Amino acid sequence: NNSTESPGIFSKATERISMLTGWGSNRWAQLSSSPGAAATPCLEPKSILEDERFVHVAAGEGHTLMVTEIGDVMTVGRGAEGQLGHGSKLSSSEPRAVEALQGETVVACAAGGL
Repeated sequence: NNSTESPGIFSKATERISMLTGWGSNRWAQLSSSPGAAATPCLEPKSILEDERFVHVAAGEGHTLMVTEIGDVMTVGRGAEGQLGHGSKLSSSEPRAVEALQGETVVACAAGGL
């Protein structure tokens, strides 16, 4: 089953392949915005990474974790506490693969607060 963890992120599933849409605050670009647009709220659902298919998504307070259909993990948004998994405390307005998990087949993820 595909899953959502928080209001504002919606995953529409068809045979375990999802098109991801999101809306809401977007304060830390957790909805995958263009650089500089992080503080702009998204008042209507918008597609996130249209070329990618997801099997699981989790939304934290300021970050989003996504598992692709091939088992890669991508993260976007606030990273001030290292929650994006990129080995730094930098935020990202563009989704990036978590390199430390390359070669692993991930099936689900979870996100907490900050």
